[in-house]
Amino acid sequence: MSSEMYEIVFSFDTTGSMYHCLTEVRRRLRAMIQLLKSKIPGIKIAIFCHGDYCDKKKYGYVTRHVDFTSDADKLCSFVESVQGTGGHGKAVYELVMREVQEKLM
Repeated sequence: MSSEMYEIVFSFDTTGSMYHCLTEVRRRLRAMIQLLKSKIPGIKIAIFCHGDYCDKKKYGYVTRHVDFTSDADKLCSFVESVQGTGGHGKAVYELVMREVQEKLM
C-alpha cells in the first residue's frame, strides 16, 4: 500500500422499516471495520446513523455520528450503541449528505 491517507464514511438507517436488519448491519459494519483496519494501515473511518426527521423528539436524534478515527474499538462501540428509531416520517438522506460535508470535511 502507498503512504496515502484513506478516509471512508459509512451511514446506516435506523428507522422502523430497517429494524429487522439492524443486527446484521451492526455485524457487517464491525467486520468491515476490522477488515479495513487490517488491510489499510492508518485508515480513518467515520460513521453516521440516521432516523427520520420525526424521530428527534422521541429518540433524541435525527442523525448521530462518530468523527473520523482509526480507533476500531470506538467505532464498534458506536455501532453497538445505536438504537433503532420509529421512523414513518420524512427521510433524512439529504441531511446526512450535508452533515457529512459540513462536519467531516
